[in-house]
Amino acid sequence: MWKEGIEGHHQDSARVEKFSNVEKTIYTPGSSAGISVNVLSSLEAPPENILEDSDAFTSYLSTTVSSLLSLIGIEADSVESVEYLLLAQLISTAW
Repeated sequence: MWKEGIEGHHQDSARVEKFSNVEKTIYTPGSSAGISVNVLSSLEAPPENILEDSDAFTSYLSTTVSSLLSLIGIEADSVESVEYLLLAQLISTAW
């Protein structure tokens, strides 16, 4: 039965065996069942050299804010977006 299913998807048993021999990692946000995914740990303050270099800090902050907003489906303009400006200010103050 399973062989028909595999062949129905244009696969063969050699390919399935090859896949089964590959090491797999399961990422599990909010669970200890696999490798934990923790977005909040990436919000720790950047290294001192970045905090002291205004260009590096601006780039780091921009990347962080844009990444967080993209997780909730918001493509924000760094000059006009209220969401971007609020989040950037909150993170900047926390750092």
